[in-house]
Amino acid sequence: MKIAVNTRWLLKDRLEGMGWFTHSLLKRIVESHPEHEFHFIFDRKADESFRYGENVKFHRVSPPARHPLLWKIWNHTTVPMRLRRIKPDVYFSPDGMAALNWKGPQLLAVHDLNFEHHPEWMPTKVATFYQKYMVQYARMADRIVCVSEHTLEDAARTWGLSKSKLDVVYNAPQAKFHPMTEAKPDLPFDHLNYFVCVGALNPRKNLALAARAFTKYKLQGGRGELVFVGSTMFEDEELNRVLDESPYTNYMHFIGRKHGDELNAILSRSTALLFPSFFEGFGIPIVEAMAAGTPVICSNVSCMPEIAGDAAIQLSPYEVEDWVAAMNQLEEEAERKKWVELGLKRADDFSWDQSAERLWDNILKTANGPTS
Repeated sequence: MKIAVNTRWLLKDRLEGMGWFTHSLLKRIVESHPEHEFHFIFDRKADESFRYGENVKFHRVSPPARHPLLWKIWNHTTVPMRLRRIKPDVYFSPDGMAALNWKGPQLLAVHDLNFEHHPEWMPTKVATFYQKYMVQYARMADRIVCVSEHTLEDAARTWGLSKSKLDVVYNAPQAKFHPMTEAKPDLPFDHLNYFVCVGALNPRKNLALAARAFTKYKLQGGRGELVFVGSTMFEDEELNRVLDESPYTNYMHFIGRKHGDELNAILSRSTALLFPSFFEGFGIPIVEAMAAGTPVICSNVSCMPEIAGDAAIQLSPYEVEDWVAAMNQLEEEAERKKWVELGLKRADDFSWDQSAERLWDNILKTANGPTS
């Protein structure tokens, strides 16, 4: 079988969420199926580290698609042209963007429908493109995998899709996270009494609530600090307003994106992860924190209850006082230990190996048609 894949998110040393999803699944599938031929389609020069086996062929298709106009050219014109040359049995696109003018079987991955419900949380041109085309891609696709049951239900309801062509392929921790109880993370203070938020800085993550809760925690005599891990994705005016008003900004630290062992250590040695997001497709920091042996306080909306299960303290993303109480609760050692144990058990439910098998099953179903 000949399988073509949109691999434009595979960027060496710059793997974001979509890139980790693509890398983690494709590496396992390619290595498990040397009998099949894989065609990786990049929008710029590919790094050889992404050639997961001798059965992988690289294709470079212009233009570099990093802007809505270029996304349209790439997905609607140049990729379909290349697919007509490759003649694959199936085309898999991990970012949900189909090859609009190609008639072969297509499998898409949908991560969330944030742009349908809250376009104000992203740049206008991006939201406009997504709202116009993502529904078209979804309706023309032969099959779609979603990263959570919540996203599957949302896609079926919002886009009017039949659930018969939808399936769930969960995310998993982006590295082999584990408790690092002796680690000494590189932080702008010399103690290990801190809470952590992980995720891109944008309004959807509701980091303003974390800053408000932390301010009240300090006003009540709390001795910890607050670390924000993530880069700025979209201006968060509410967070900026809270920071301007808080007398405790010297105890709030923005340290940029971290990954791998560095992020593992930061999570492991923290008191807890604060994850007050309004909307997620999966919420990878939740399972990464659990795998690192870190208690989790997360929102009780969107996909968070599905992913966290009974292994996290789940709260309204609007009730600041509840978050302060939970922060104080997890400073008690016995309470923290209980949530660590529950989280470690829950993290085992998410595995890239299992997800790769599920994705492969959907690739076969897409290639073989609806009766398979």
